[in-house]
Amino acid sequence: MSAPRNSELARCQLRKIERDESFPEAYAIHLAFPDPLPAEWVSAFYATYAAVPYLLKRDVLVAGDTLRLVIHRDDNLEQQIRCLGKAMRLADERVSAECAAPPAASEAPQPDLAALRERLHQACQAIDLACDT
Repeated sequence: MSAPRNSELARCQLRKIERDESFPEAYAIHLAFPDPLPAEWVSAFYATYAAVPYLLKRDVLVAGDTLRLVIHRDDNLEQQIRCLGKAMRLADERVSAECAAPPAASEAPQPDLAALRERLHQACQAIDLACDT
């Protein structure tokens, strides 16, 4: 089993935001990681995302180096991002524990949620999507 690499939310780049047909006023946010994520990490992420307490979690799909989150136009993006970030951190911890080689504290970057929120806010403005990040 390989250790997680580049899975912190702060390392994601906003790839695109597009309309989605899942439900009325749905948008898909595509976040790209620098590298494809290991299958072990993806499994751990899905398990932890399902377990993170949040009233209205949206559908999420991880494929290769991309995480796709479907949101409603009026969703609280900050809360959705926090929920994703928590699930990512828990997935990192789970896989690291299974690998028996947890990363040193100095090597694990702290996610810069403010920078991601700003990128999402700018992208939302570009498509006239209401967001209050």
